[in-house]
Amino acid sequence: MYKYLAALGLIICTIGLGYFTSQNQFHYIVLYFIIGFVSYIVLFKNKYRLSLNWIVGLALGLRIALLFNMPSLSDDLYRFYWDGLLTT
Repeated sequence: MYKYLAALGLIICTIGLGYFTSQNQFHYIVLYFIIGFVSYIVLFKNKYRLSLNWIVGLALGLRIALLFNMPSLSDDLYRFYWDGLLTT
């Protein structure tokens, strides 16, 4: 039962962070990270009760959840690109 609630928490946090928050919504980002971290800890503490297939399925589900999300890049994208060109 715990693993399904923790997996649901991780999926909700992944979808919330990916689709419903922007960079200026700090409180929501922190809330999603706290819920996701607690869910991860619950899964990690009981990792010996989880099968490899279940873990791989959860990992694929988390990645599929963000499949159609366009990444929101920082406003400093071009500055980072310029710094990269200068240092290489």
